[in-house]
Amino acid sequence: MLGLSAFERDLLDAFHDPRYRRGSLPVIVEEELHEADCYLPVEAASLDWPNWDLVAWQQRQKPLVLAATEARIAELRLKLIAVRPN
Repeated sequence: MLGLSAFERDLLDAFHDPRYRRGSLPVIVEEELHEADCYLPVEAASLDWPNWDLVAWQQRQKPLVLAATEARIAELRLKLIAVRPN
């Protein structure tokens, strides 16, 4: 994660659900191979899961997720500052 401080990486790690872990994947950018940090699921997706629909998610879930995310980030920031002031 280029350009992120250790605190910011800790914040991202704490924010993500335990069902995900930080990892890296190879990506091609302008015909060059790079490694990209990402959060990967710990378990493989089930073939029984319904297809995910971006438009439906944006209409129904996105407002709820954004509101919950803002509150969660504020809470995590305070906790991390308490244990890691820099």
